[in-house]
Amino acid sequence: MAKDEKDNKDKQKVEELRKELENLKEERTKLNNIVSEKGKKLKTIYGQLSDIFGEAKDIKKKRDKSNEEVSKYKSERDKINAQISKVKKKLAEIAPKKEAGISRRDYESAKKEYEKLNWMMQTSPQSKTEETKTIKRLEELELIVKQYSDAQPATKESAELEREIEALKVNADSFHKLLIKASSEGEQYHEDMHQQYKKADKLKVEAKELEREFLADKDKADEAHKKFVDVLQKLRKIEKKLGIEVKREKDAYREKKETDILSELKSGKKITTDDLLMLQG
Repeated sequence: MAKDEKDNKDKQKVEELRKELENLKEERTKLNNIVSEKGKKLKTIYGQLSDIFGEAKDIKKKRDKSNEEVSKYKSERDKINAQISKVKKKLAEIAPKKEAGISRRDYESAKKEYEKLNWMMQTSPQSKTEETKTIKRLEELELIVKQYSDAQPATKESAELEREIEALKVNADSFHKLLIKASSEGEQYHEDMHQQYKKADKLKVEAKELEREFLADKDKADEAHKKFVDVLQKLRKIEKKLGIEVKREKDAYREKKETDILSELKSGKKITTDDLLMLQG
């Protein structure tokens, strides 16, 4: 009588454990699904971060190249500006010689007057006073013509130097324009890179929060699985005691396999999905 009463209590316990096991199974599945979903979201965010950092790296290379071009063009422009300074200095040195001369117009006028007076002196008789006056004027005109002739080399060199300066300015300006273009591109690349890092920072905050939730839910899922295993072990122990067969017949291999799986679970080892399904059977 006592044995029958004990068996009835064990059978009642089996039903309670089976119901509890089913509830634990549902809870574990629910938690595993949550963990799986958040794991997928994390994987997506990690992929986005990888893409963003890859793009930022490419943009940084372009920015660095633009900065190198800025340095190169600035160096070229500065070299040319230094040449311009040298030529200007040389031009300033010959300026007094150039300024000492007379204009082309005054030269032509003096030359014409000189030829006319010289012809008159040779072809027309003049008084002593007129002749003296003419000779004096011819000397003055000769000096004017000489001043013009003496200033010609300086004037020619000055014109050449001014042309050289203009050519150098054009060259310097071309490098300056390239410098401005490269600088503008570099600034834009830097801004684009900054925007990529801002996007990454926002995603990292999102990932950090999701990681916290993922780990918390993973702990809950692991705890639910542990409870499931504990109850399953209790259930199997009572079923074995009562000689109750589980839903399908077991052969010697299956029973030994299930015992091994339970032992592995109890020791904290991981099992396969197939092993888990076997235990749930």
